[in-house]
Amino acid sequence: MMIKKDNFHLPWWKSKFIVLDLEGTGAQHKENEGIVEIAAIEINEKKLTKNFYYKLINPQIDVPPMISRIHGLKNKDLEHEPIFDEIKIDLFNFINNKILVGHNVNIDYRLLKIKMPNYEPPLILDTKKLSKHFWGDTSKHGLDDLIKRFHIQNELKDLPIKRNRHSAFYDAYATGVVFLNILKEKFPDNTSLKIVANICSMQPKSNKYDQTALF
Repeated sequence: MMIKKDNFHLPWWKSKFIVLDLEGTGAQHKENEGIVEIAAIEINEKKLTKNFYYKLINPQIDVPPMISRIHGLKNKDLEHEPIFDEIKIDLFNFINNKILVGHNVNIDYRLLKIKMPNYEPPLILDTKKLSKHFWGDTSKHGLDDLIKRFHIQNELKDLPIKRNRHSAFYDAYATGVVFLNILKEKFPDNTSLKIVANICSMQPKSNKYDQTALF
């Protein structure tokens, strides 16, 4: 779905956003990589809402120990969870027609697009690109760096999904808080969606595997 031309000139916060993060089985599986966890949280009128989608997923492929050490999910944790095909309709209905926000978002979008080819967000915004625009080479732009920059550690202590950093809900929520902090700090309320998009929108990459910049 395309964004209506008039909507680009409205204040950015009048649009519908979804902050998304997912965890997978690792780049070594290439196009066969599975999704093990996914979270999407709605942003409405400059606030992260309690409206979210979250699932653990059986990837139908082994999760290597090296990858499990990153996101904390092992094969035994996922064997009784639904497979992606069983949840994709509900996921699509939740995220469809909303602007996609993520950190290094093309990595998540590429994998999601393999699993759900009909998913076409109206716009894709990247918090890493947004951070680089304002802080450039003077700062680091990983998600951990942005969490520290905005001192949001306390906001991440009591989330409805009790998981840690490098898990889908934690990272999606942290990305959403970072996104809102940057926009509130750097832009007046009447800043148009077009201006924000010109700074941090991403063109979807091909489905060829990019093993760089994983976090």
